[in-house]
Amino acid sequence: MTHASAPWMAFVAEAPRGTRASDLAAIVGQHVERVRDLRRMTGASPAPTASVDFAVLFARWHGRPPTEAEWPIPRKTQRGYDWHAPELALLASLVGTTSPAAIADILTKRLQALTGDRGAVRTATSVKLALNRCGLQTTDVVGGLTVPQAGKVFGSEEPIRDAIRRGDLKAKKVGRLLLIPHAAWDAWRTSRRQAPEGYVRLATLKEPLAIKSDKLPEFARMGYVPGAILCDAPIGKASSSRGAWYIPQEVAAQMLADRRAGRPMPWQGMPLMDNLKSTWKKWQPRKHPATCETCSAIWDDAGAPTTFDDFVARYPPLELGAKRHLTRPWSPGLTSKEVAKQAGRSLGNVSRAISTGQLKSRLENGHHYVGQADATIWIARGCPSGDRANDWCALATATQRYDFTEEELRGFIAAERLQTRIEPVGPNRGALQVAWRQVAKLREDIGFSEEQAAAKVGVSIGELRILLEGVQWRRQGDGIPLFTVQALVKRRQSKHGHTVEEAAAILGESVSWVEARIVDGVARLYKPRWTDRTHITDIGLEALREASATGTAPAGTPADWLTAPQAATLAGVCKMTLVRWGREGYLTSGPTPRGPVYDPESVKRQARIYWATARFRRDTRPDWLKAEVPHYQPRGCVSAPKRESRASA
Repeated sequence: MTHASAPWMAFVAEAPRGTRASDLAAIVGQHVERVRDLRRMTGASPAPTASVDFAVLFARWHGRPPTEAEWPIPRKTQRGYDWHAPELALLASLVGTTSPAAIADILTKRLQALTGDRGAVRTATSVKLALNRCGLQTTDVVGGLTVPQAGKVFGSEEPIRDAIRRGDLKAKKVGRLLLIPHAAWDAWRTSRRQAPEGYVRLATLKEPLAIKSDKLPEFARMGYVPGAILCDAPIGKASSSRGAWYIPQEVAAQMLADRRAGRPMPWQGMPLMDNLKSTWKKWQPRKHPATCETCSAIWDDAGAPTTFDDFVARYPPLELGAKRHLTRPWSPGLTSKEVAKQAGRSLGNVSRAISTGQLKSRLENGHHYVGQADATIWIARGCPSGDRANDWCALATATQRYDFTEEELRGFIAAERLQTRIEPVGPNRGALQVAWRQVAKLREDIGFSEEQAAAKVGVSIGELRILLEGVQWRRQGDGIPLFTVQALVKRRQSKHGHTVEEAAAILGESVSWVEARIVDGVARLYKPRWTDRTHITDIGLEALREASATGTAPAGTPADWLTAPQAATLAGVCKMTLVRWGREGYLTSGPTPRGPVYDPESVKRQARIYWATARFRRDTRPDWLKAEVPHYQPRGCVSAPKRESRASA
């Protein structure tokens, strides 16, 4: 050992404990074995847990920081190769520009080139751990924003993702993340459509209009909301991917006024295009064959629609029953064997019923099929087979019962729509008879004209139309159905209550006395929708009888007292609960001809007691009670305490 080597020897001897021999050798430019020999001679042994920065020692010896080429080769340990500052600097430069897996591939190639070890590897996990030691994260990006970061600024991620999918907002892939450059983000924000002055957001009308569904944007998109325009929501306000709909303030005010007055909304009664598209798609594979008589009657002579535009024009006006039939999977009906099994009768019985017209069937590919409704009616009638005499009637009887002329009946017979037989016995032996059930079915299918229906009911055509407005009925073809005419006849024959004159005669009072008691509120006059006749009910007649017996009218209740439905709404409970409160004496009530009425203050008092101890999950209290006690949590809403773990126990 020469004197000229003393400087590096002194540096090595004075190096801090724990400094690696390989690091000292790289700093002073000596072989690592010479450094180790020198340290053994001087008694400097490295501490196993010590760590000394290579760059600090290098700067102490050379007076400058080391370059990348002057760093030692990474040393292999049991946990893998060491991480040096140049590799960590490269790692930091790659974060935010590529994925951890790609970073691991780049660092692996560099490590293999430095060490010459083809088995040297940097895994994605080791890269993530190194990033954590450096205070970095894999979600860090450089030069822009991720979609979640942009969503926090914007208020929602979906419009941003939709803009990226449409190409309106430029983004690039950084590993598993989407990076939005700052310039593209600023340009997209400034290009958004702003709502004009004097417009309000359509979504704000959802609660005032009492609409619980999310159909308002769909109505606006189909043009059913006047003046609606599609704009972009302000920054920080969430919206759908398409944007937000806005309408003029005057249109919004008019819609609210129409809702309060009970007038229809602009979209009510209008076809929904999305629903029509779904129905068209469902109807295509379920289209019934041309032999389906119901479909032929529904579509009339024009036939089934062949295009979607024709379907849109003709499907919405159809009745609900017709729409259900069109979209129902096609089935020709029940076979004779299936009908016999349901009825518990023999196959011959079913065949005779079909041949005699007692059971309606349709011929499909040489086989008879019976509809489920027809089979149910036939079974309910006792499964008549046409063998009994009362299954048939003469032409004159059918004419009298069902208002067909004899010529019309003979025309049905010639068209094979009516089954006939010759009466075998009796005084009319040899006379032609028809199956009366078939005649009744024909009348149901054909219906009555207005002239025929008016004659059968016994009113004029004008009175008939007034009566028809008071019943729920649907037109079948061009006529009025048989059951509707029968309902009108029963309604005309029925008598509701007593007129003022009849009540006065029953009570032995004058008509003016009865009218005065009606003004006092002792009784009421009721008028059905289907007639101009007013009447007093039996309950009202009893109240008048009591007033006549006592000589005075019963004391009336205050005008602000509430009926049972009104009081139930005020208390926020059902009607049965309110009636029970009154029966148990919790409410102040009074009798009236229309039923008991309740003092609003007593209803509120009992409602406060009820809701203070009620157990419920949603706050369904009435609004006035919420205003009195805004922050209220019933006993049933208190969350149960968490169970203690065994370790803590």
